[in-house]
Amino acid sequence: MNPTKLASLLRICFLVGVAVDAVACIMMLFPVVWASFYHIPEFIPSMEVSRALGTAAPLMLGWTVLLLWAVLKPVERADILLITVVPVLVGMMLSTAEQILDWGATPLSQLPTLAMQLVLSGLFLYAYAIARKTPAIASGGSGQ
Repeated sequence: MNPTKLASLLRICFLVGVAVDAVACIMMLFPVVWASFYHIPEFIPSMEVSRALGTAAPLMLGWTVLLLWAVLKPVERADILLITVVPVLVGMMLSTAEQILDWGATPLSQLPTLAMQLVLSGLFLYAYAIARKTPAIASGGSGQ
């Protein structure tokens, strides 16, 4: 892939990640938004859940900023896609499963989220693999 197209693909991945993480951060800061989004009308967060969400929100905001930073030099920072897939997307998939198993969310209400997580994981891994195949990146050069 030529460097311009590669940079565009990587930027798209990073910006999609920014959008998803920003929404997730808002949902963490305002659990009632999360409950409404997932059609869980009876949800009242316990002190433990509120504390966990309050701790996770700044981390999600930090990851959002990290992805914005990656947009500035997407080719050089392509590795951020890989470290986004493993802890963030896989972690989010586990959290989604927990919402079904422990919090009463219906599997049907979670399908769009799971689909988005799988699509993003595939897109990010694809873009990362393409970036790694680009000679300048694979050898540690800047590629641009």
